[in-house]
Order: sequence, then structure tokens, then C-alpha cells
Amino acid sequence: MAGKDKKRGGLDRRSLLIGAAGGAAVAGAAGAGFVALDRTARKMRTPEAVEGGGPAQIAQSFADSRPSYETQPDPSKGAPNLVVIVLDDVGFADLGCYGSEIATPNMDKLAARGLRYTNFRTTAMCSPTRASLMTGLNHHSAGMGWLADLDAGYPGYRGDMTLDAATMAEVLQDKGWATLHVGKWHVNVAHSNGAAGPYYNWPTSRGFDRAYWFQGHSTDYYHPSEMLEGRAPIEPVKEEGYYVLDDLTTRAITYLHTQKTLEPERPFFLQVAYPAAHSPLQTPAEDRDAYKGKYDVGWDVIRAARLKRQREMGVVPETTELPPLAPGVSAWDSLSAEEKRIYSRYMEVYAGLITRLDRSIGTLLDEIEAMGESENTLVMLISDNGGSAEGTQTGTPNVFAAALGRPVPVADAARLYDVMGGDETFPHYPIGWACTSNTPFKLYKQYTHLGGVADPFIVSWPKGIAAKGEIRDRFVHVIDLYPTVMEALKVDRPDSYRGRTLKPLEGASIAATFGDPKAPTRTEQYFELGGQRAYMDGNWRLVTRHERGSDYADDTWELYDLSREVNEMTDLAAENPDKVKELLGKWNAAANRYNVFPLDDRNLVVKLGQDRQRRGQRNQWILKPPMDRIATHVAPQVLGFSHEFAVDVVRKPGAGDGVLFAAGSRHAGYVLFIHEGRLVYEQNMAPWGDRIESTEVLPEGKLRLRYVQTMTSRPFEGGGALYLGDRKLAEKTYEHCVLTMSYDGFSLGADLGNRVSTLYEGTNPFQGELIQVEIKIDSEPYGPLEAKRLIDAIAIKI
Repeated sequence: MAGKDKKRGGLDRRSLLIGAAGGAAVAGAAGAGFVALDRTARKMRTPEAVEGGGPAQIAQSFADSRPSYETQPDPSKGAPNLVVIVLDDVGFADLGCYGSEIATPNMDKLAARGLRYTNFRTTAMCSPTRASLMTGLNHHSAGMGWLADLDAGYPGYRGDMTLDAATMAEVLQDKGWATLHVGKWHVNVAHSNGAAGPYYNWPTSRGFDRAYWFQGHSTDYYHPSEMLEGRAPIEPVKEEGYYVLDDLTTRAITYLHTQKTLEPERPFFLQVAYPAAHSPLQTPAEDRDAYKGKYDVGWDVIRAARLKRQREMGVVPETTELPPLAPGVSAWDSLSAEEKRIYSRYMEVYAGLITRLDRSIGTLLDEIEAMGESENTLVMLISDNGGSAEGTQTGTPNVFAAALGRPVPVADAARLYDVMGGDETFPHYPIGWACTSNTPFKLYKQYTHLGGVADPFIVSWPKGIAAKGEIRDRFVHVIDLYPTVMEALKVDRPDSYRGRTLKPLEGASIAATFGDPKAPTRTEQYFELGGQRAYMDGNWRLVTRHERGSDYADDTWELYDLSREVNEMTDLAAENPDKVKELLGKWNAAANRYNVFPLDDRNLVVKLGQDRQRRGQRNQWILKPPMDRIATHVAPQVLGFSHEFAVDVVRKPGAGDGVLFAAGSRHAGYVLFIHEGRLVYEQNMAPWGDRIESTEVLPEGKLRLRYVQTMTSRPFEGGGALYLGDRKLAEKTYEHCVLTMSYDGFSLGADLGNRVSTLYEGTNPFQGELIQVEIKIDSEPYGPLEAKRLIDAIAIKI
């Protein structure tokens, strides 16, 4: 019996102890074989697995059964890595390799190792371009006819990337690639931005294994808000010298190191969507000051110099001429000395930001090379639209002020000259510099003229592309990149994905142009954004500039022959009425096919206001700590309405100061806090601000503190009052009520964004006990006169 106990079924006691010790010990020994098995055990053969991954064949005994093992998708040996880098609001002419004076040595090096495309086109806006890139569909087909800020109620304008497509990441993930996303997302509808989701259109639900990201238009470069790791909100470590481009690059490299350590043979797909150079134009002083004085000559001279370099490089034909400046933009020589000084400063900031962005890209690409992965990594770098005119004709130290009815006079902006681009400012350059960014094309972001849709596109793949430093002038649209990746990586896109029948791809691969500059590509493409429309058919380009609020039937169509002039200089519509009619018919056919109708030219603020009324304005909140920061789009919407905050706290001896709640930042936001024992409410839209401060020191113990704001004439006129219980402590009539908060979200018990008030440093957490915050909002919808007052005040008319 003792012998049988020692050797049960041919296994000795040591083998039995392996099971008792746990699976980890077995896993550790697996590489060397089942060393614990005795000679008798070694004679036992493991049953052969079922071929082809079919179901297991199960008998009564293990020996008579045939197992079937789970397998992971395995790309073909030597399958390339893929890196897609998306820039934001960077114009056609902003990179050195496209004619710029701005130093971009790393992107220039990438172009020198591969190809530059000079006829690459996007959709004129960030969310639509990103949705098209990830799905291979036209942006309306992808449900993203405009921004991912709201669902307009029509198939082409869901503001939410369609589920009738498998993203590039979803396909590659299923084929075995590690899939990683870092940076801006902005393709999930805004009301899904909160920590509670819904998550179906977040990166890790759309094919990415890992994601370090943010959801909205942009972020504060020094104090990034609403960052997420997968689905989890996180607060980035705010060390001295923190900068978001560095952080995103470090996280991308961290992802790659981790993945290659654990799975060295597995290829990766890394998508890096930097926020630069979207406003706010923020960059450290040393980057800005590297361009000190560079732009004092003005945009007319810089545009001409860029065109000269473009001709010499072969980026544009030698016969190309500059178009006139955009409507409303003055010649540089006509500006005052004060205007020239601050306008050139804005461009110094922008140039410094582009160079800092280039440095981040260089750090990433250098690390991929150091890892030994560079030769077999396909890199695609694009920008999402043309340079932006959202800084208006004069530029602004605070883009929120320009956008929401309080443009900053040049004299006030000039006072911020020394700190422009620092975290005290939220700037954007004047339209004249947007024209420069888009040299040699007309207009800018949001327009379907070429200044809005012509962008840099660089491809590098040392193992797969023999050409080095060459230019390709074949037409390419952003929807063509998805099928190009599928062909280059030898992957078939399925017709269905996880039970969903997929829309057919609407682009076509341009992989043939990697080796053959004359290889044909598609020759027809429609364009539309916010009522701006265009159609390209070979060398013909039909385009109209729509004025918001006007009748579409009154729009004037322009016709250009791009074989004569690449940049829409000579309008041939009057000479070719039949061609205009033909192309307009093609545009209408495409519009019907791809869900472009109904055309919608409403302003962003109007759209958001109407969407909130439709969805219903929540008029009561109760917030209790601890809780995550609430994302801006789903935070309590109190601004522009009468409202009340009631805060229950316990002030402890010697520990009764700090932030009770904060929303937004100094650039657009409000905060209630206790400072040196006194209750303070502050609302800011830099460079302006309003502060209400009690004169008496608050008592210790349990207190109910209240802030009440009463609107006397919406949306801008009103005042606020502070209370201890029902007793009024202080009040003030505001010169101009703040109407929005910045990207920083709503935080409880601390100021987690770029601080709203300069009376404190850092997050300034409340030192006592914060019990709860109750919010009541008089959310009666705006009437026609109030809505008109708001629309008339908005400075950004594009």
C-alpha cells in the first residue's frame, strides 16, 4: 500500500506536489519539460491535438481524448510594424520639408528616408478626418460629418464613429498585432465622455489593446485635463517642467518597451495623435524665443519665402503664384507697430510649438530605431486639416475669449507679450498666419478650398519602400490610407466584424505609388463641411464658399483647372457652364450616396445649446467626495443660467482653507474656495476676472456655504452673492458673466486643472471635511432674443 501511495497512476509524490504548489510552478518549469515526471510518466504520450483548431474530442479517459487548444492570431513571420502619427491643425507649408522656415529636422529626416505626397487631402476638420482615417470611409459615411460634440439626428451627423465599420485597429488586433493609441481621440460623441461612459466608442472598445488618451478638441499643454488610461480617469504627475507632448511620447515609448519585452516577435500598431498645433498655442519660453524676431518681417514676406522654397523643392510647380490673403486680413505693412509686435509674437509661439512637436516625434522614432524595429516599421504622418483661422483677424491670448463674445483688444494682449505661450495664456495666432501655414493655397481649416484640406503626408518604410526623399504628386485622400495599410501589411479586411455587417471601404490603396510615382490613384472625391462644398474630378475642381445663414442656392460655384494652377487661382466657371453643371451633379450624387444631407451651417455654440435643450438640462446635482474629476461635456452646466451652489463642510481648527469645487481654469472657469479663512468665489476668462470675497473670517465647525448667481439679462449680464447659511456675506454685479469653462472639467475638493485663481498655488485641496455640494440650476431654455444676443456676440464667424 505504501508503494501505491507513493506512485499513484505512475506519478510519484513529487509530481503530486507540483499540483499542490500551484500553476505558477508548472509554468516556470514548462520550458524545460515536465521534469517532475518519473520514467513511467515519460512513457505516457500526450494525446495529439485536434487538427485545425476544431472542437475537442472528449472520451471518458484523458488518454482516449483529443484536446483542442485556444490559439492567438499570429501575423506572418516578418510582418511589419505600423506607426501612424496624426498632427493637429498643422498646415501644408508648416514643415521644413514642405517649404517652411520652421525647424523640423526629425520630420524632414522621415521624409528623406521615404516619400512626401503633395496632393494629399483631408476633410477640413479634426473629428471627420480621424474617423475617415480609422474606418476607410468618407466622414459622413462614418457618422462624422462634423465634430464629435453632438448627435444632430441624421445618419451623416451622429458625431459618433459608426459601428458599421471595423477600425484599422480592430482588424489588426484580430490579425495578431499589438494595438496601442496615445493622444487625442475625438470620435466619440461628447455626452459619452464621462467616466461612466458609455464606452462603446472609446479606444479600447474600438480595437486598441491599450490607450493613454483624451477625448475632446485639445488640452492644456501644461495641465492636461481629462486624461484616461483605458477607461480609467487619471491625473498626470505634474512635475516641474511637465509638458504634454513629452508625456505622450514617453507613454508611447513605454507601451512599445513593455510590448516588445513580453512579446518580442509580435508586430505592433501604434497610433500617436498629438494635440499640436491645435490651440492653445502653448510652448516653453526657450522654444518660443528660439524664433525671436524671425517673424517681424510679417506674413507677406514669410508666405513668399515659403513659396520660393516649395518651388525649389518641387513641392509645387515653378509657375505657382501666391493667392491673395484671405478676406479681412490686412497687408502686413498696413498694421500698426503694436499690432506687428504682438502678431509676430503669436507666430514665434506657433513656430516654437511646431519645433517642440518635431522633437517629440524624433524622440519616438529614434527609440524605435534603437529597438531595432525601424527597418520594418511603416510610418505614416499626416495632419488632420489646414492651419486654423480660429484666432480671428487679431489673434488672441485666450481662444475662449475670442470664441465666446469677449475678444481681447490688441493693447490688452500686448501686455501679455512676455508670457505669451506660457500657462498664463491660451493663445491662437491671427488669420494672416493661417494663410501662411497653408501656403500656397486659399483659406484654411473648416473650408473646402484647398487651404482647408491640403495637408502634409509623409510615408517611410525602409524595408518596403526603396525610394528615398522622393515626391509623389498623385491624388490621395485620407480614406485611401486604410486600404493602403491593409495591402502593405497583407491583411484582408473582413466583410463582417463580430456580428456586424460592414460598409464597404470607400477609399482605394495607393501602395503602388510607393514604388511607382506614375501609378494611378483615384481621381474623384467630394468634399463638404458645414455647408462648404467641393468636388474634384481629375484636374477639375468645383468649390464654393458658403456664408453661414445664407441660402445654399445663392452660393457661387468656382471652377478651377489644377493642371494649369494647383492652387485655385483662375476661376473658369463662367467659361465652362456645362462642366460646372456636370460636377455639381456629381457632387449631389455623392452627397446622396454618402449621407451628406441635410447641409448644416449652424455655429458650434448654437448647435451645443440646441442639443442640450433637446437632451434636457439637468437642474439638480448632489456631489459627494471622493470622486473623479467630471469631464467638461458632462459636468454641471451652470454658466449662462441662474444657479446656486450649497456646500456642507466642517472647518477644523487650523485646517479650514482650500478649494471646495473648481470648474475649468483661469482661461475659462470658476471656483469657490476658502482663503485665509474667508469665503471667495472667482470667475475668470483671462485676462479678465471677477472675484467676490467675504470680509469676515468664517467660524470653525459644521457650516453651510452658498454661492448664488442671478442672471438679469442672459447670457452675459448678472451678479453673484456669497452666503453663510442664509446670511449674505458679499455680492457683486459682473461686468461680463463667464459663459463656458475650459477643457479642465469639474473637480471636487481641489482644483485639478490649470488653477482658476492666482490666490493659491497648485491644486489647493480643502483641508477640512467636505460633506457634499448641492447644485440647483434654473435651466429655462433661451428665448429667441437671448439666443440672438449670444450669436451676435460670438467673434469667430467661420
